[in-house]
Amino acid sequence: MLTRVEDETKSPGHRLKGEPKQPTTQNNREFLDHLAWLKEHAIGAGIFREIPAVNRKQFAAEARSLDVAR
Repeated sequence: MLTRVEDETKSPGHRLKGEPKQPTTQNNREFLDHLAWLKEHAIGAGIFREIPAVNRKQFAAEARSLDVAR
């Protein structure tokens, strides 16, 4: 997730952080493609054990600070 392919400008992790547009009639295909991409990269919750505790706490604090609408 954190390494990029030579031809790409961004890593898959960058794409993961990005929020897809709202599913409207104009961009339903893009939204569904994004959901399919997420399903392809689905990983078990155990992967979080590999992230240092200090980082997990930081990520959790950032998540709590986000507005629900966002």
